[in-house]
Amino acid sequence: VRVATYIKRNYPDQTFESTFLALVSSYWAKGIDISKPPGIIQALSHLFSTSEIESIMKGAIEPENKKAVIDTTKESGAFGAPWIVGVDSEGLKRSWFGNDRWDQVFWHLGVPFEGVKVLESRESKL
Repeated sequence: VRVATYIKRNYPDQTFESTFLALVSSYWAKGIDISKPPGIIQALSHLFSTSEIESIMKGAIEPENKKAVIDTTKESGAFGAPWIVGVDSEGLKRSWFGNDRWDQVFWHLGVPFEGVKVLESRESKL
């Protein structure tokens, strides 16, 4: 969270969005532990140079950045991660905790989606 916050505060929006995607896909699709520096470095190595990553890692632990994380967390009412805040086209804001709420997030935002389906087993369970 500190790394993402630092990048969001110090880089263009497009860079933050690419970073967010890299961190999320590294964790959920590739099994990379992004809670520790080696995992963050691995996840971001295709977006930033080694020296940029070193600078980002140092900036992420600066008191000003830590305070920004705390302030954002308090302001949103977050109590864990992932904490998702969605604002729909009419300005209605809702929050969710957990990675299993995407159908609710998409519905709130008006994003077309197909929900999770339980399929009939191809194998007999007898």
